[in-house]
Amino acid sequence: MPLVAFMNERIAEVRAFLDDPHAVMLELRAANEQIPALAKMVIGIGEADESEDLMIGADGAFDAGDDLCAALHQTLVEAAQQAAESFALRELPLECPSPPPPSPPHPDPVPEHRVAEHAERLAQALAPFVRRLVIVVKPVLEGEGLGVTLALGRVCEALESGRVRLVVLSDERQPLVRQAAIRRPRRRAYVESLPGAGSDLAPGARDPALREFVADPLARVLAYDAPVRGQRWMQGQIVQLALDGRTWLAQVTALRFFGQTMAYYGMGLQHVLEQLHPHAERLGRADRSAPLLAAARIPRGEREAERHFVQRLHEYVEAVLAPEERLVILLCPAAEEGVPPGEWQALAASVRELTRELTTPRLKLVVVAPGVPGPDEATGAQALRVHRFRIDDQVIEEGLRRKLAEPDLTPLVRLRCTSTLAGFAMARGNPEEGMDLSIKALDLAVEMDDPNEEGVAWYGLGNALYRCAAFDKALDAYTRATDLAIDQDSAVLAAQSVTGMGNAYYVLGRTKEAIEFYTIARTYYRKLDNPLMQAYVLTWLGESHAKAGAPALAEEQYRAALACCDEAEPALGEAARSSKSDVLQRLARFHRAQGREAQAQEYLEQARALGPVAPLADEP
Repeated sequence: MPLVAFMNERIAEVRAFLDDPHAVMLELRAANEQIPALAKMVIGIGEADESEDLMIGADGAFDAGDDLCAALHQTLVEAAQQAAESFALRELPLECPSPPPPSPPHPDPVPEHRVAEHAERLAQALAPFVRRLVIVVKPVLEGEGLGVTLALGRVCEALESGRVRLVVLSDERQPLVRQAAIRRPRRRAYVESLPGAGSDLAPGARDPALREFVADPLARVLAYDAPVRGQRWMQGQIVQLALDGRTWLAQVTALRFFGQTMAYYGMGLQHVLEQLHPHAERLGRADRSAPLLAAARIPRGEREAERHFVQRLHEYVEAVLAPEERLVILLCPAAEEGVPPGEWQALAASVRELTRELTTPRLKLVVVAPGVPGPDEATGAQALRVHRFRIDDQVIEEGLRRKLAEPDLTPLVRLRCTSTLAGFAMARGNPEEGMDLSIKALDLAVEMDDPNEEGVAWYGLGNALYRCAAFDKALDAYTRATDLAIDQDSAVLAAQSVTGMGNAYYVLGRTKEAIEFYTIARTYYRKLDNPLMQAYVLTWLGESHAKAGAPALAEEQYRAALACCDEAEPALGEAARSSKSDVLQRLARFHRAQGREAQAQEYLEQARALGPVAPLADEP
């Protein structure tokens, strides 16, 4: 399959996930070395001109769910700060939520649910300007990752607004989730005929089903499909909830819905705040309640009526209620004989929208009306998805060759495709083709009269000559590349070219020059904050000192390489561990050559603890 077609299919899969209102999390599995390319693809989708998504990222070494939750909270806090600064520059108001407090006093004891609440409230605050908040998670697992898997599942079960998506980039050798549906607990159905509910209750008894709904932090809407009689009965039950001393109650019972969400929720909000204010006065909180009551107003636009209603109630809960208190609102639209069916259908749609907006367990709605909907059966379908992303050599090569066959390529694209194909030819053990393509790439770079591209091309030619054992000519090519890199102030290319020179001198047995150029390369990589490449050049610096008969200096470089591997491991994982294993084996070989068998065995055991040991290369 050509590379372009392959990438287009993967992009289409991600976009289909983002556009599905029932989807919550997508795990993209790839080879570890391809995860950076995968991350760029996902970010590119978010940055596309037609995208209305805000993408934020969380990565790090996660051993358990607590580590993941801390990283997600920090990511959300930083995203909120950046959004607030951006809005301030445009003189736009933006009130970003703070992370929920720990439990207690927060009513939800599950840390992952509080992460979901934090994410949904931020997405809700951004809703007029951002369609979805997409959190891209790149975990580096410490251990088997079971704790991270369970944590991701708990975050997902609490996300029901449709405004938040999780995209997890995982190593295909350590998959985290499986494709599955998940339960959607936010909206519940009250069924009067169940034992212990409704008419089965003794006079004055409190309904256990209602108490369970109020106590469950994931349940936000209780839907009771009942006529007027059921509304009266539920009013009596709701009043008894306040006996626990932590529940505030308000009722909207005298308003008919009429299918007009703007009028219903605008007047309903005023009714609710008018009922709550006397209770706030009795508790000495009138100064906090009064401004919110005065600011209550009919929302603008019917599409935003439910969001406005819930957000104002969220504000009231945050400003007036104590952390351990909650607010329960009973909505009983006034019903008369001959109400048209369309009115109840409009109410059902409105209840679904309310369910999306309720992002905190401290605010709950009980809705009693004919035809009010219970849980949607389809909302859990394929909420968790898995796609595999692997670009193998055949896909890339075929795509590059087809691209080169196009007649109207720009010189830069033709150069990049040619030089990449040269690398593939060398990797396949075809030095003749690799050399031919490297020379073509250099000719293209010279024709472009671009010193940066010419420097890269000379470096590529140096690698081709090195692979062909033409070390003296490789040195010439690396020298040209280094000179151009220094002229263009390209530290990355300079570091790579100087490393190539060190390798060539090492193979030629000129250890003095190899030590000189490896030392220069190490300085470049330190300034570039690249500990893994520091480890590489330090390893061969150690080999050079050992070959030159300086064992003390050799051991010093090996130990410095180990320190760089440890520094790189949180970000680079397997690559850093592989490099560390190589250095440990070289230390074992070094100590064995010095007659220190016990130390040699100790280092070898450390290398084996990191995984299967590969044979050591005698040349770079």
